Amino acid sequence: MAWPRRGRSRSPSRCRRGRAAAGGMGAAGRRALRQALRAGLALGVLALVLQGLRGWLTSKRYEFTPAEIAQLARHHAGLDHELAFSKIIVELRKKHPGHILPDEDLQWVFVNAGRWMGSMCLLHASLTEYVLLFGTAVDTGGHSGRYWADISNTVISGTFQQWKEGTTRSEIYYPGDTIVHQAGEATSVQWSAGTWMVEAGVALWGTNTAVCPRCAAGEGLGLAVPGLCEISAAPEISGGGCWHKPGCTMPLGAGCTRCLNLCISSGWDLAP
Repeated sequence: MAWPRRGRSRSPSRCRRGRAAAGGMGAAGRRALRQALRAGLALGVLALVLQGLRGWLTSKRYEFTPAEIAQLARHHAGLDHELAFSKIIVELRKKHPGHILPDEDLQWVFVNAGRWMGSMCLLHASLTEYVLLFGTAVDTGGHSGRYWADISNTVISGTFQQWKEGTTRSEIYYPGDTIVHQAGEATSVQWSAGTWMVEAGVALWGTNTAVCPRCAAGEGLGLAVPGLCEISAAPEISGGGCWHKPGCTMPLGAGCTRCLNLCISSGWDLAP
């Protein structure tokens, strides 16, 4: 005697559809796994490249050192800033022949960033370091910005006030004092009229890509973006050794390099 079957029997077409669905899910899973492996491999390669860059920069011999620039600036602190700057330029040319721009390429360029305004004169710039003169003839202040570089400033004349993020007190610096702005730091800054200083910067990741001070002021950390200008293939940047991106009205030469290094422009307001 034949016993009746329990449940419904599945037709061959339904079985085929079920197997096809299972196979499709497997293919999607394999694609997702391959994508995840590729992403992991890319991240691993990027981490190795960044580690190698950091190791290279750590062992790299820089043409200038912040300590050298600070010591030289302190020696002339308290003098009339134009006299001090001329003496500093002469001494730097003696110690580093061929690495300081000639007089015909030196130019003072306005700098607008973080709601403060100053003027700077670039002396030297490469892919990993720069030296410049900076200051203001009027009272000014605002947000410092965040940078992928260690920056030091030594005051020649006037006063500089700094309020660091995470603190409740500010500090005032006078001629001969050196201020160090570590990579990633953000501060409130204020210069009194007639404050002039010598600045040296060392990039942490090859080219000194900066977090735009205006973005940082309006949106916290902001976005890490290149400056409004790009450098040419030449390792040393001199007058005319760069080209403009659309919208950047800063003159070619020293100002354009500063635009790369600090992601600022004298001709384009980046305020949110």
